[in-house]
Amino acid sequence: MAGASFDDSTTIKTYAVETQGMTRPTLAVCDLATNEVICMSRSYDFGRHVVIETPSQPGVPIAEATIPLFGTTVEVDVRGRGFAIEKTGFFNARHTFTTASGEVLSWKGGVADLICLDANDQKVAQLKSETWTGKKKTLEIASYLEEDVLFSALVIYHYARQKQSRKTRTLSLGIMGSFVR
Repeated sequence: MAGASFDDSTTIKTYAVETQGMTRPTLAVCDLATNEVICMSRSYDFGRHVVIETPSQPGVPIAEATIPLFGTTVEVDVRGRGFAIEKTGFFNARHTFTTASGEVLSWKGGVADLICLDANDQKVAQLKSETWTGKKKTLEIASYLEEDVLFSALVIYHYARQKQSRKTRTLSLGIMGSFVR
């Protein structure tokens, strides 16, 4: 069923994603069909290393990602199988990756809302904020897609959050510097 989108009669899996902690954010992903937490993602090393694990086996990662300080390729390892998320474009940046089944998908957006598009620019997944604080989000994924899309959504969220916090720090230093002079 490759190529199907939200516009078609595709079944959609829905997850609740909640941010726990703000200095070192942890994202808890709950499957709304079973109402159980299926995975947690944490970022380390100033957001440059993301670890995804299940609550039943804490400390045993099922996926890991390394976000480069300078560069455009995020390396993701899911249960020993690696794939890369490549940033394409400058102003309208997209993060493109290939799923295990060979489908090329792209995430676009930022911390508030992320949308995943297929090769035909049809929406196949989205991560959207439910509250103004952004602590509660909903992740909707077309059911035919693998866990690569779920894990890539979490990694791209951490990546976008790291970029946003870096811009905020730079902006605040610039503002503080103007008062010092």
